[in-house]
Amino acid sequence: MNDGNQQQPEQSQQQSLRRGRIIFSILGGLLFLAIILAIVLPKGKTNKPDDSDVIIKDGSSVFQMTPISQGEFTYDFDGIEWVFDTTEQGGARVPETQVAFFLDNFSRRDGSPVRFNNPYRLGLYQGTCGTVEILEKIDNTEITPLSFVRCQWENSISEIALFQDGVNVIAKNRRYEVDKKIPDLTETYSIDMTTIVQ
Repeated sequence: MNDGNQQQPEQSQQQSLRRGRIIFSILGGLLFLAIILAIVLPKGKTNKPDDSDVIIKDGSSVFQMTPISQGEFTYDFDGIEWVFDTTEQGGARVPETQVAFFLDNFSRRDGSPVRFNNPYRLGLYQGTCGTVEILEKIDNTEITPLSFVRCQWENSISEIALFQDGVNVIAKNRRYEVDKKIPDLTETYSIDMTTIVQ
């Protein structure tokens, strides 16, 4: 009779130990998850453009270009392939993004695409960048919009727009502060498609 009574407290202790280990494992897992989330999730203000405007992937153009025929050549491309190379800075330094693009599936004869080894570089911009569907205050309606990018760090915004004007692909940009007057876009770069492939 004594042996049976001793086994019950031992079993009860073993069950308590098992429960303790399970609870300890669960708490340890939750603590680990909380630490990971604290590291991964941004704190306070984000330095990224408004997610409602940003197309997640490095993208192709929002609008379709118009093929241009000159003599035996027809210049065409499927869209804009953006390249964003962000350098994260430590401490109080501002991250910077090198912005460049390819003319996706560019062709000038028989629809045979040409792939370029190097993109067209548009420069270094503060913050992180992403494609957006549209920009505010685009004045020039005589040229065809192709694609738009917004870079942002805290309250500073830089915007880049690519347009087609006949055989030319034109890059324009501007920089402004949040809640300040949005300036006009200024031309910074132009590519004559007839000179791309000699």
